[in-house]
Amino acid sequence: MATFAYVGRTKSGAVRKGELVAKTRDEAVEILRKQSVVVTSLQEKAGKAAFSFSIGGGISEKDLVVFTRQFGTYVFDLTFLASNWADPQWLGGLWPIQLYGVSLPLTA
Repeated sequence: MATFAYVGRTKSGAVRKGELVAKTRDEAVEILRKQSVVVTSLQEKAGKAAFSFSIGGGISEKDLVVFTRQFGTYVFDLTFLASNWADPQWLGGLWPIQLYGVSLPLTA
């Protein structure tokens, strides 16, 4: 729903000003016509939406660049790990892994 500011004239010629809430411009004109007002000016008011959600002041370009680089490295590392997980030679450098003092066997 939008808010429209209007200026119009009644049947008696008196100027009538106000605001009207309607879905479209045509609907606003129709509502005023039913009130016997001939519209001379009708403009949609610019303003905030009925619902607005914002946290902070936005993301700076520097933060976006840092995040993108770090995320790209993370995705690359995950891809590398996934493709080499079953390769015992590559895993040889990682194993044996100590988990709570217990050595895990070298199996993929």
